[in-house]
Amino acid sequence: MPGPVPGRTWTEMYADHARGEGLAVATHEEGWSFAELTERAMGWAAWLERIDAPPDQALPALLGSSSNAYALLVAGAYTDRPIAPLGHRLTAAEIAACVSQLRSRLILAEPGFVALARDVAARAGARVVALLDEPPASGLALPRAVPRERVIYVLHTSGTTGRPKPVRFTNDRLGARSRVYQDLLGLRPGDVYSSSQQFHHLGGAGLLAVALSTGVSVVPPTSRFTIKGWQDLASLGTTHATLAPTMIERLLAEGVLGFPSLRMIIYGSSPIRPVTAARLLRDHPELGVFQGYSQTEGGPITALSPQDHRCAVEGDAGRLASAGRAVPGLELAIDGADATGVGEVIARADHLAARARTAGCTPAIWDGLTRTATSTSLAVRVT
Repeated sequence: MPGPVPGRTWTEMYADHARGEGLAVATHEEGWSFAELTERAMGWAAWLERIDAPPDQALPALLGSSSNAYALLVAGAYTDRPIAPLGHRLTAAEIAACVSQLRSRLILAEPGFVALARDVAARAGARVVALLDEPPASGLALPRAVPRERVIYVLHTSGTTGRPKPVRFTNDRLGARSRVYQDLLGLRPGDVYSSSQQFHHLGGAGLLAVALSTGVSVVPPTSRFTIKGWQDLASLGTTHATLAPTMIERLLAEGVLGFPSLRMIIYGSSPIRPVTAARLLRDHPELGVFQGYSQTEGGPITALSPQDHRCAVEGDAGRLASAGRAVPGLELAIDGADATGVGEVIARADHLAARARTAGCTPAIWDGLTRTATSTSLAVRVT
């Protein structure tokens, strides 16, 4: 298990904003200030005690990307009952395997997922507890001191190399992760972040937790990407948005990608095509473009910065064939490389939940960089 890391924890960072009137959750139907989000979280904290959820035990949960999911995540973090959101598009057998690994006897479920949760519970020997529409009123105050080693939430790997595995994110390492992203994305209080990934993904709950700890408002993602849904983000003052490259191409084709408040596009899921990056920065030179390579065990591991993207469209297109440079403070090595340089990438950093390993990666040489094992300026390309 990774050891403790220095610096402020996630709960300490969240507490800076917890009682403020700045917007924490923004939708077209409602908006919660940080004070209102905290009040709701403490309501869910009281509810978790009432349903006899044991402390120091991860709680598997079938949740949509709703405002209540964020409040429940905060409640679990502060009460030592970390939420473990699970993908509701998995089969009941796959979800039951995750629940069994957590050894939980409870499964939380939003009303729309209760039937699936009952199927899972029957397979895993657990009990379903349906979430209320609203958290109960509570006089609980936000705890002042939360241990550094406390698990804040649990995510699961995709299972591409076996069955999904739980990854536990501790308070100290989440604090470090928030600071890394704050610097890389230029996040500041009052910004508005929108994710296109669902709650159980690292790009969902993981980046939304970063936003909340830095005083940034979050916009719950919709279940399906649409042009109208994107245009609606403008009225919420969105400054940072995560998109897949295919979504970027569609928005560019429709001529509706930019709006006044937007400052940064973060993309993932696949590399961006040089022609797409060139058009994006030609049509919207005011935007920063960022790509971070992560695994469920944490991230970012490597990144292509806004400056990297500008250099790429100005003639150094090879940068876009790579996953970028190791982010500041991260050690990265290629282990067991073959004659072509393909090997296993190993990463270590304070902001990773665990030592990250990924097969099938090779170093890329651009901008005068060479492979130097643990260099923090190493570039890698996913093959």
